[in-house]
Amino acid sequence: MNEDAIFEQKADYIGPADYNDLYRLLWDYFNDLGFRVQETEYRVVRSVSGEDILIKWECTKKSGSYTQFKIKVGFTLFGVRDVEVLQNGVKTTIPQGVFKMKFNANLMSGNKDWESNPFLKVLARFYENYFYGRKINVWNEPKEKPFSDPARPLHFAFGQFKFQMETLLGVVSGAVNETKSFFGLYQ
Repeated sequence: MNEDAIFEQKADYIGPADYNDLYRLLWDYFNDLGFRVQETEYRVVRSVSGEDILIKWECTKKSGSYTQFKIKVGFTLFGVRDVEVLQNGVKTTIPQGVFKMKFNANLMSGNKDWESNPFLKVLARFYENYFYGRKINVWNEPKEKPFSDPARPLHFAFGQFKFQMETLLGVVSGAVNETKSFFGLYQ
């Protein structure tokens, strides 16, 4: 399968927060949207300033028989240590540190099953050259020529590609908004 990086978004926060709750919140967010979430890396390094934690996920979801969404999520926490805070009038211990989060959205194209059928093999080559090979730039299409006219099949197909990009952008933007809202609870 070919993998094309589409875009990247970030969220940063410094201060106290329950990072375990954020982990569960985003895990559930991607699962609820039908993504298969897999933790690919979890590393903790202890130092004088606290713990440095690196967590990486790959969230994948099929989008038709030829394409698949892949979102790479990276949690990086620096200097995590427990601090006492006052929550609802009660002293409690909560982790504090520097939190950086990165979301990389990718579109994967290709299907091994298509290689065995001559017609599908030609169709796959067409997809790669015109939809996923970036021979056209769908993001810069003039507004007076929308990609939604089913009477023009090729034009409509380019609109489907743009729809996939917008869907991917919506999922990642939603995850970033969930993250920022979560951190807003601690400010």
